[in-house]
Amino acid sequence: MINRYLLDRIVADLKPGKVILLYGPRRVGKTTLLKTIASGTGEGTKMVDGEDITIQEALSSKSIQNLKN
Repeated sequence: MINRYLLDRIVADLKPGKVILLYGPRRVGKTTLLKTIASGTGEGTKMVDGEDITIQEALSSKSIQNLKN
C-alpha cells in the first residue's frame, strides 16, 4: 500500500458517534485506506458502498433521522 498523508489526519479525527465520509474517484485506494484504519483501531466499524441505491438515497436525504438510521 502507498502511504497516504490522510491516514494520520483521519485517525486523529475519529470520535465516538461521529462519521467520516471518504469519497473520490474509483480505484484510488479509498477501501484500502479504510480497511487499514479499521484494522488498527480495534473498534467496530461500518462500511457502506456508495453504489448501493439505498445508501445513495440515505446520503442524499436532508433528514437527520434518516442519516442516523
